Amino acid sequence: DAQESRGLGDVYKRQLLVAIDGLKVEGAAGVEVLLGQYRVGDRVDVHVFRRDELRVFTVKLSGPEALDCVLAVG
Repeated sequence: DAQESRGLGDVYKRQLLVAIDGLKVEGAAGVEVLLGQYRVGDRVDVHVFRRDELRVFTVKLSGPEALDCVLAVG
């Protein structure tokens, strides 16, 4: 399902995130606290306001993207 394959970041780029699984989000720190209760692969309901309309999306949580690092020896 295309809706589930999007990351959480994709869901709230143009929307106001208000709750995760029915629990109110209190800023960026609140998102981290709430998501800390879940594991990679869990599904959560994300409640957002988009153009003054409350919408709910079910998303599957993924892990952080791998970072490429370069070590320079000089």
